[in-house]
Amino acid sequence: MKDKNECLIQDAYAILRLSINKIANNKDELDKYTKQLQEVDSGIPLCTSSRASSIPDVINIHNPQGIRNKGRASGKRIKSTREKVTETSKKGSRLCILCHKPNHNARSCILRLKKSDLESESINTYIYDYQHYHEIHKNS
Repeated sequence: MKDKNECLIQDAYAILRLSINKIANNKDELDKYTKQLQEVDSGIPLCTSSRASSIPDVINIHNPQGIRNKGRASGKRIKSTREKVTETSKKGSRLCILCHKPNHNARSCILRLKKSDLESESINTYIYDYQHYHEIHKNS
């Protein structure tokens, strides 16, 4: 039904344009045609078209729901596949060879650092004792 009405409306506009184009250069014919259209228009009641809509008494305008800024949301970094796998894996992180605790390796192990400090102290003590021993025995 709407398609048929739309076709009729388009045909009416096409005929109207063609007829106006035919008489566009003749002022008298254009004046007569305009008067005929006004007579036809006066016989048609206002708002008979199904396309005409009624104007509401009250118009409610609401604020928008939310405004999204362009770009990526802050703090939402895309994780690599490797990161995702390590987070979901059941296998724990690597353990230190010396103390068997996670989150460090043998190079940064506390036990090794303490051991090396002790060794350096004992070496220094040994050197001091060796030098002191030779000083004492030289004089004797």
